[in-house]
Amino acid sequence: MVLAIDCEATGLFPHKGCRAFMITACCSDYKTYLWRFNVDPYTREVIYDDDLIADFWDTVRSHDELVFHHANYDLQLLDKLGRPIDDIFKGKRIHDTMLASHAYHSPGPHGLKELAVSLLQFPIDDEAALNDATKEARAVAKRYEWYISSETNPHPSLIGTQREWYKGDFWIPQQIAETLGYPDNHPWYSVCSTYAINDPVRTLGLHLIFQELMAPDQRKSYEKAIKYIKPILKMEYEKVPLIPQAVDSAREDFKKRQTQQILGLRRLTGIKDFNQRSPLQLRKVLFEKYEFEPKKSGPSGPSTDKNVLSLLLKECPPVSTYDQLPDKFKFLLDLKRLRKTNTTLQYIDNYDTHRDSNYYLQPLFKQARTGTGRLAAENPNTTNVGKQDMSNPFAANDTKIELDDDEDDDSFKLRNIFGPRKGIWTCCDYSQFQLLIFAVAAGNQALVDAYLAGHDLHQVTAEQIFAKTNISAAERTIAKNVNFGILFGAGPNKIDVTAGVPGIYSQALSRLPGAKSFLAASERQARSKGYVNTIGGYRLYVPRDRPYAASCYIIQGTEAEIVKDAMLDVSEYTYGTKGCNYRMIMMVHDELVFSVPKTNHHHLSKIISLMEGAGSKLGIPVKVEADIVRHNWSEKQSYEGRCETCNGTILGWEAKVEGEDYRYSDCMDCNPNSIGLIY
Repeated sequence: MVLAIDCEATGLFPHKGCRAFMITACCSDYKTYLWRFNVDPYTREVIYDDDLIADFWDTVRSHDELVFHHANYDLQLLDKLGRPIDDIFKGKRIHDTMLASHAYHSPGPHGLKELAVSLLQFPIDDEAALNDATKEARAVAKRYEWYISSETNPHPSLIGTQREWYKGDFWIPQQIAETLGYPDNHPWYSVCSTYAINDPVRTLGLHLIFQELMAPDQRKSYEKAIKYIKPILKMEYEKVPLIPQAVDSAREDFKKRQTQQILGLRRLTGIKDFNQRSPLQLRKVLFEKYEFEPKKSGPSGPSTDKNVLSLLLKECPPVSTYDQLPDKFKFLLDLKRLRKTNTTLQYIDNYDTHRDSNYYLQPLFKQARTGTGRLAAENPNTTNVGKQDMSNPFAANDTKIELDDDEDDDSFKLRNIFGPRKGIWTCCDYSQFQLLIFAVAAGNQALVDAYLAGHDLHQVTAEQIFAKTNISAAERTIAKNVNFGILFGAGPNKIDVTAGVPGIYSQALSRLPGAKSFLAASERQARSKGYVNTIGGYRLYVPRDRPYAASCYIIQGTEAEIVKDAMLDVSEYTYGTKGCNYRMIMMVHDELVFSVPKTNHHHLSKIISLMEGAGSKLGIPVKVEADIVRHNWSEKQSYEGRCETCNGTILGWEAKVEGEDYRYSDCMDCNPNSIGLIY
C-alpha cells in the first residue's frame, strides 16, 4: 500500500532546529491522517506526544511505499522523531514527486502547488486562506509576546530565511484560537489542518499521474534519482568547517579592496558619487565619456550587462602592464574586478549567515533545481566555491590583456576559508571531465586515447589547431577557450572573437573528428523534440530559444549522472564498511570532498576505484585525482600514485612534506592488508 506524507514545520531548516508540528498523510484509498503537536509560543519548541508519534510510526509500518514531495526535507524532519534515516528506508520503497517532475519535464516548475494546479486542476485557495490567517494571527500573537518568526529578532532555527517569514508561523492561528477561546466555528481552528491534509492528497495524485505520464526512459531515470536521496541526506548531515580567523580576515581584506576599487573608479570617471550599479551612470561613462560603440540595446538604451562589458574588453590592444592601458580599458577592468569583489563579499556574508556558532556549515543539496541535473547547493551555496566556473566557456581568459586578474586568485575562490578541524580532507576530483565526455559523445577516439595516455587535452587541441608541438601558454589558453566554446554551443563568431583568432572555430572543428556531426545532431534533436538525452539516457529539455546549447545539456547532464552514481556507490561503501570513517561532506560539480582521520587512509584506493567505475558504467574512461588538505582547501597536495604491479591507485610516494615522512607500500588490490599511506 502507498502512503503519501507531508510535514508542516516551524521553519525551513531542520538541521538548525526547525521541527514538524503537524504531519499529514493520505493512503491509496484517499483515507487521510493528521498528527498535530503544540508549539511552545515563547520558545518555538515543539511539544511532542509519545502516543501520537507511536501512532504515526504504526501507520508508516503498515504501508510498503512512501511518497513525498521533496523527500529530503520531510525525511530530515521525520528523523527528529526518534527513527534513524536507515530505519525509515528499510523495507520501504521511497518515492518523490519532485524528482518525478524533473524526470518527466526537467525545466519545471517542480513546486507541489504549481504541479497540482497544472496536472490535477487542484485549486490553491487553501494556501491563500492559511497565508491570510497566519498574518492576522501573528499580529495577535505579537501582543502576547509570542516568539513569532521575524527578520529583526530571528529564532536561531530561522536564520537564513530569505523571505515570507510568516510561513514559519503556520502553527499560530489554531493555537491562538485555542488559547484565547475563540468560538468553535472560528476558521483559525481548521485553516492549517485543511491546508496540511490537502498536501499529501496532492502528492498522491501527482505520484499516480506521473506513473502514467513517464515514458520508459523517464521512469528509468526517475528510479535512479530515487536512489540518490539517501546518500545526499547523509552528506547533508555532515558539517563543513570554516576557519574562523580566515573568514574574518577575508571579509576585512575584501572590504578594503572594495573601497579602493570604488575610489579608483571615481577617480577615473571624475564622478564623486559614481555608482557602479546604476545603468544610467554606466551608459554615460561608457558611451559618452569613453565613446564605446554599443553592442546591444534595450528599451532603456544601450545595454551595460556583464556580457557587453566582456565584449568591450576584447577591443583592448595588447599591453604588458596595467599602467599602459588606456583609461577606458582601465575602467572596464577595474569595474569587472569590483563586481567580483562584491560577489565574493556576498558569498562570505552568506556563509556567515548560515554557519552555526562553531563556524560549521550544513548546505542543503537539491536534485531538481538545475536544468542539467547537476546537484545544486543552497543555504549556503557551496558549489560556487573554488575552481573556476567552466560553465562559461570564456571565463579563463576573456581579455587580450596579459595582466594578473582576480579570476585565478585563490583569495577570490575562497577555498582558503575552508579546512579540516580534525584529521584531514581528501579531495577526489574527476580529471578533464567535461572534455572527455565530449570526446566520447562525439566519437573522437584520438582524443580519448590521448587522455588515457595521460596527455593534457587542451594541449593536444592546441597542437592540432596550430599544427605544431611547441605550444605556448597563450596558445594553450586559446585552445582551452575554443574547446569549451564548442562544448557549450557558442557560435563561430563568438569563439573567433573570444580567441582573438579569425577562423579558429572552423579550423578547430576540422581537427576534431566527430565534433561537427555531434553538435549538429544534438541541436537538430533539440529543435525537433525539444529535448536531448544524456549518455545515461536522462531526458533533458533544452530551452526553445537556445537549441545551440543542446551539447551543453548532454555533457553537463552526463557529468551529473556519473558524479551522483559515484556518490551513491561511495556512500554505500563508506557507511557499509566496518572501520571506514571516510565521510563525504561536500560535492562541488565534479569533486567529492571527504573528512577523514589522519590515521585512516587505506580506503582511498577503493573510493577512487568506485568513482572511476561510475564513469565506466557509461563508457567514460575517466580518471580521478586525489589530493590531501591539512590546513585549508586552497593548499591541496596530491598524494596519488600508481602501483608498479597492477597500476592501481595508491596513496602517495616517498616524499617529505612539512617535515612529515610518508611513503606507500602497495595497493589494496595486490595486498588487501595494505594500509597505504604511512606517517
